Amino acid sequence: MIFLRILLTAIAGWSIANGGSVEPNWVLVSLGLCFWWYLFSTASSTRLAVVESVLIWFLSSYLGLDWLTVIGEDARFALSLLVALGWGLIAWLLRQFDVNSLGNLRAAILAGGVVVFVEFLAGRYPFGGFSWFRVSYLLADSPLAFVSAWFGVGFLSFFTVFLAVFLVNHVSHRKNESFIQISFVLMIIAVWQFIPIPNFDRDVTAARMNVLAIQGGVPRVGLDFNSQRAAVLNNHVQGTILADIDISTELISKPDLVLWPENASDIDPFITSGVSNLLQQLAKRIDAPILLGAVLRENDYLRNASVLATDKSIETVYIKQKLVPFGEYLPFRSYLEKWINRFEKLPTDFKAGEVRGIVSINSDFDAGVLICYEVAYDKYWEQISKDADVFLVQTNNATYGKTTQPFQQMRITSLYAIQEKSPVVVASTSGISAVINSDGSIKDMAPEFQSTYLSADLDLRSYRTLGSVVNLPLQYLLSLWIFLKVLMSLFRRKNG
Repeated sequence: MIFLRILLTAIAGWSIANGGSVEPNWVLVSLGLCFWWYLFSTASSTRLAVVESVLIWFLSSYLGLDWLTVIGEDARFALSLLVALGWGLIAWLLRQFDVNSLGNLRAAILAGGVVVFVEFLAGRYPFGGFSWFRVSYLLADSPLAFVSAWFGVGFLSFFTVFLAVFLVNHVSHRKNESFIQISFVLMIIAVWQFIPIPNFDRDVTAARMNVLAIQGGVPRVGLDFNSQRAAVLNNHVQGTILADIDISTELISKPDLVLWPENASDIDPFITSGVSNLLQQLAKRIDAPILLGAVLRENDYLRNASVLATDKSIETVYIKQKLVPFGEYLPFRSYLEKWINRFEKLPTDFKAGEVRGIVSINSDFDAGVLICYEVAYDKYWEQISKDADVFLVQTNNATYGKTTQPFQQMRITSLYAIQEKSPVVVASTSGISAVINSDGSIKDMAPEFQSTYLSADLDLRSYRTLGSVVNLPLQYLLSLWIFLKVLMSLFRRKNG
């Protein structure tokens, strides 16, 4: 029996990792969740339930976050442990609520609510949280992904866990009833996909636009990718010039906006006049504004910014709000620098911005801009969702080139395209750049390590989906419900 539980623990962790983060396979993720719930519901004690949950999710996240070895094996271990401890908390809370004594429907609802509650906390603490291994993100290719457009990305986590618990409990404990009830649930899901999604109209000044995304490439990948800053800038300049030649021969449409990725210019254009002049001349040549990612220097810190260059001027239009701890700033710097030598490569901290990423382009449309790590956080999509006519992502995955990280990030972005029912254009320095359709499918993609461009003709957003509107409020409500249950449980113990 012990050997069987160990084997199921290993299978569950492997399934979640390989289905959700290495190669997209929603069936494997779903099986992993079912194995997790089976082990949890049959555990003889709270301690065993917590330990097995921690082991399953440590294994799955450790395998899925293999790209963190670029930063260091300690970073991979620490973040995997953080994810696993979150699931240990989920298991502990569910045991405190005595979920196994509840009816199947109540147990499934409670399990989904607890998962959303812990994911809500994990997306905020510590150091601003780490949301990368969220259940919904592991299921971006699932047939259930359409739920995101109805109730948001957070609810997809709830609904997936709900189904796993519901199905496992029926198969395990109610064999005579399971076929009819499971068939009924599957029928509801099948019909649900064809029901029109409730939406909220928006004012749109133009019907379509063209975005030209430039993937210039970098001299090298890894932590030292940006040591040749001039070469990266020149790659994107040359990529834009080549695209302009194709525009002049009508191979592609004239762009309304040229999109360069994060870190396209690590030479501050406000300090180096030659770069500023070059950008303005290039914008004049291609007859379109250029939105580029640039590193700006201010006093004793840096800014990760989006800069808009036209033929007449350049201006900072957005500063990244969600900075990467230990990547763009170093917590406990005075202590850690003494013990970990690689942090010498991060001598200066970045400072976060405070204004949302809505950028007006020629007064014709408003672009919602996100920079790299921000795509994995509901807050930043929420900030721009109401006013964005189109969504643009500037990212730099060169640090994690030749790993699964760029593909995982693309899948997360695709899920939000489904939530918003809107196309998203992603520009990356070394790849992968892509044009994502409003159903989450990839319309066009530039392979890694190719200097190329993508020309995207986009329909501007005419409405917001219900999921776009209620995504965060639903998570707040579910989290409040679980928090109140925790307080009530503590009160009963104190007085009972």
